[in-house]
Amino acid sequence: MRVRWPILIPAIALVFGACTISGGTREAEGPVAVGDAAGGVVGGYEADGFDAEVVAAARQLLDEHGNDTRLPYASPEDAYASYLAEFGTDITEECNYRPPAEGGYCPLPGSLKEDLKEEVNVVLLLDASGSMQGAAGGETKMAIAKRVLRDFVGRLPKAANVALRVYGHVGSNSEADKRRSCRGSEAVLPLQPLDKRKFSRAIASFDARGWTPLARSLNKARGDFAGAHPKNSSNFVYVVSDGVETCGGDPVKQARALNRSDISVQVNIVGFDVDPVAAAQLRRAAQQGGGKFFQASNATELDRVFRENYDWNAWTAYYNCRWNEAHAEYNRTWNDEHGSYNCIWNAAHEEYNTLWNVSHEEYNTLWNATHEEYNRIWNVLHETDEYAAVRDDVLNLLQQRRDWLTSSMQEMRDYVLDIGERERDVLLSAARARRDSVLSEAHSERERTLQEAREQRDEHLD
Repeated sequence: MRVRWPILIPAIALVFGACTISGGTREAEGPVAVGDAAGGVVGGYEADGFDAEVVAAARQLLDEHGNDTRLPYASPEDAYASYLAEFGTDITEECNYRPPAEGGYCPLPGSLKEDLKEEVNVVLLLDASGSMQGAAGGETKMAIAKRVLRDFVGRLPKAANVALRVYGHVGSNSEADKRRSCRGSEAVLPLQPLDKRKFSRAIASFDARGWTPLARSLNKARGDFAGAHPKNSSNFVYVVSDGVETCGGDPVKQARALNRSDISVQVNIVGFDVDPVAAAQLRRAAQQGGGKFFQASNATELDRVFRENYDWNAWTAYYNCRWNEAHAEYNRTWNDEHGSYNCIWNAAHEEYNTLWNVSHEEYNTLWNATHEEYNRIWNVLHETDEYAAVRDDVLNLLQQRRDWLTSSMQEMRDYVLDIGERERDVLLSAARARRDSVLSEAHSERERTLQEAREQRDEHLD
């Protein structure tokens, strides 16, 4: 996801040639003095309209009392080229990209069925009909089921919401109590973030007593998911039952309705020590509920069903590992790209600021030198009568020359700053576009990685 990108700032900080001032810093390599030998040129300025006597006097006064002030460059373009040669900066190394860090290894587990969304909601339905008091390997089926479900919720994702609904726990399994018992379906633990202590208290609060209103409980389970968001939640029902519906309901129909509801609940059913008739009914209900049916005849088998077929821990750990690695990789790329862009931004603005400071300093130096030169000659002319006849015309000529020098230098300064600013902004625009393109690809790569992890998980659990 990282591409090394050598970058050259082409024209951000530029060279400023110091004007040629006697006693100043340095001589310009190509001062403008075009036509100095011609009769109408005074210190590089075309003195059109002035007679020969005035031009000659101005030249003599500049030779004797001037600062030899000249424009250091032939044109703004010449100035720009000279600046680029000295201050053009190659930031290939300074703002280069760091090699990507090695990611961690996420071991692939061997089983999982369902892709998990942002919210995981699990509703457990436990059969507490009288037949669950029956023995299976030395202890009651009810005691075994409670222990296995306590272990199962302990392996759910930490952020999972859990509810426990019990049915058949009211009255008895006598005919006299049938009506009352068949209405007995209760959410002893409403859907909420998993609290193992609350769950343990809830599952210990009832015993196996009556009939088997499985269909009624599946119907009521829809209400247990109240508040679940259809798009952001994975919703599951796990039923543990040891027999068929005995209250006249249709658990197959109710499982199908639950699965086809707006929240798409997956109904999984475990038949615990069931006969063939019960197994057939429970299997059809699980199939219509979009889940799976398993059978267990004793404690070991029931525990194995929940551990091997609903292995939340391993796949949640795997998916979380892939998620963390994908996001860590994206974050590394994000930091690299923004770090590189910020480096370019800082270098570009630092160099442009240098350009601004030096250009203004050079302009101010020329301005001061030309005004100092003009004022010195003004004083000389007013202190002697040697040039009395042409004094005013000479001062007019020298003032025009002074103003021409400063305005020309200002034009060069403004031209260079304008070009430098535009080049700076073009560079930063290209850097931003590249940064955003790389991050967009990194984001897509991250999503591809996560999709691959989801597909691997689904493939190994189907």
